[in-house]
Amino acid sequence: MVTDVGTELSVPMDMIMPNIPFSLLTAYQIKVLSIDLNNIFIVNFRRLGTAIYIFVQSLSLDNRCKICYTKMYAVKGGECFLIGISSACYYPMPTEDAFSMIAKSKTKICELFFNTSSEIEGPFLRQLKAVADNGGFSVGSVHPFSSFAETNCFFSAYERRTRESIDFYKRFFNGGAELGAEFFVFHGAVLGAALDPEFYAERFYTLSQAAKAEGITLCQENVSRCLAGRTEYVRKLKELLGNNISFVLDIKQAHRAECDPFEMANAMGDSLKLVHVNDFNSHSDCLLPGKGTFDLKGLKSLLDEMGYSGNFIIEVYRQNYGDYSEVEDSFRTLEQLFLKR
Repeated sequence: MVTDVGTELSVPMDMIMPNIPFSLLTAYQIKVLSIDLNNIFIVNFRRLGTAIYIFVQSLSLDNRCKICYTKMYAVKGGECFLIGISSACYYPMPTEDAFSMIAKSKTKICELFFNTSSEIEGPFLRQLKAVADNGGFSVGSVHPFSSFAETNCFFSAYERRTRESIDFYKRFFNGGAELGAEFFVFHGAVLGAALDPEFYAERFYTLSQAAKAEGITLCQENVSRCLAGRTEYVRKLKELLGNNISFVLDIKQAHRAECDPFEMANAMGDSLKLVHVNDFNSHSDCLLPGKGTFDLKGLKSLLDEMGYSGNFIIEVYRQNYGDYSEVEDSFRTLEQLFLKR
């Protein structure tokens, strides 16, 4: 733990990248840490209020030292998380234009919603990567446009469809991993499927292994219209799969399912990897953070107690706000709320 700016810091190498040891000597300066094949690993200090953070970035030598990914670690009086924005906030704006909007917010992380199959192809991925690099942010998670079909694709008795659907999703997994994303957001089977948790867990595990092989982690989201939108079902999946399942907590989805977001977070436990943050009130079940009555600060406190160190991604839809500037305003509000000491 650092006590003063400029104090020498030794960070465990497994915090950043396996087998890459380094030490940090001077605050507020970029330092080259190590060269490993085609990548340079650097750190950059940033002060937010009284807190100090390290931004660890991988720069590709083959791409004129563009940012490949960004991770954030607290050094002094801070939190180990990033606040970002989902491209879904701007839908149906073209994805590349949504990325340009995210860049304007100065956030360091985003979630990418793939809207067509062409958006997981190499040329478009490179286009998105260029926008993200120039905007100084990275893609932390991705979401497919095909969530509506996941019941029939992965949970039917027709094995050939399941196999071919897994092959199709490998394209999403690979595309997300190519952009540097850690997590893939999965809705799963709808309530009407009425599947036994044991069968669901088996199919989820199979798909998660396919994702892992492509370099990304499959995360089950608590979507209100789906089986995993219920707290008891999440608990059962956690019980069955243990460390082999990861979750995304979406506040509005818990509210829509008449589940307490606090209880849902507890059910996900240490398998919670990402939070979709939004707000609600008695008139609307989906609002920008800070525009409703939900106790965001209380949830953040609970997650702190749970040891959660993942990111918070603002996810609402275009009809949930007026001017585009409101999204950036909400980002600033959330940053102040969560970082206030």
